[in-house]
Amino acid sequence: MNAKLVITLVLLTTTLPAFSQEKIIFIKDSVTHEPVPFAAIQFADKKGGIYSNEIGQAVLPDSIRRILISQIAYHTREVEIEPAPSPITILLTPALNQLPEVLVSNMPSKRKKIGLLKPKGSFGVISTPNTNFALFIPFDPAWKQQPAITSIIAYLNSINGNEKYPVIKSSIRFDLRLPDTKGQPSNVSLLKEPIVHPSEKRYHGRETVHLPRPVPFPSKGVFIVVDCIIPAQILIVEQRQIISPTICCTGSSTSEQTWSRTITNDFTWRKMNWHDPAWAGIIKSFYGENGVINLRAGLEIAY
Repeated sequence: MNAKLVITLVLLTTTLPAFSQEKIIFIKDSVTHEPVPFAAIQFADKKGGIYSNEIGQAVLPDSIRRILISQIAYHTREVEIEPAPSPITILLTPALNQLPEVLVSNMPSKRKKIGLLKPKGSFGVISTPNTNFALFIPFDPAWKQQPAITSIIAYLNSINGNEKYPVIKSSIRFDLRLPDTKGQPSNVSLLKEPIVHPSEKRYHGRETVHLPRPVPFPSKGVFIVVDCIIPAQILIVEQRQIISPTICCTGSSTSEQTWSRTITNDFTWRKMNWHDPAWAGIIKSFYGENGVINLRAGLEIAY
């Protein structure tokens, strides 16, 4: 297999200077007052943003005055940041957009892997900080009965840096989402909680994420969501750094099934195709003039 790799060196020349002054915030559940981990924090005044860490903490530049906070299990909230002493606690209200848990009885014994798992043709490896990827898997009308999703499968690889290009380790969050009315990933998760792998975890290709309980395959299809998260603080400025793990893509399908978004680019889902300047060059270089790029991922189902 002649695999070609694209490892993105991220020039972290942020729109913000290195912090001379910082403001610490804690994001918590308004009902339980428990921390809200890995919430997306967009800077409304400047292009960019960060994620809270596993204890709901984030460090903001003192110049930021307004932020937009979102997390899959909570209502999005816009907050004015006053020049007050830190730390500041911000409460999020739990959303009721999660589906009720459906128990699968009489679990079928047969297992099958579906999705875009083959590395047919050249495939790139993407490494971008605080980016979300979503691969759509349609419901197969040939299925005689509704299968159950038992695992998420994705391809990731840990990499090592050096003195010239140091590595920043990313946490990886896995989720299953329903499509919205526009056919892009919605805010409706099929999991009670997304599954998060810590930044210290090492990856060596195929990663199988077993779900805590089977999930009935939706008739509208499902998005596999893989989030690359570097939480808590803006990264070092004016330094080339490599993000690990890298996330694999494939050219094995002629159908555009993958969407992406990044917190530093208005956090809007867009298809990964020729119309997006961020992907056009990679697609042309590694997949040809008529190439299609998709996340290399899939599902294990019981049927």
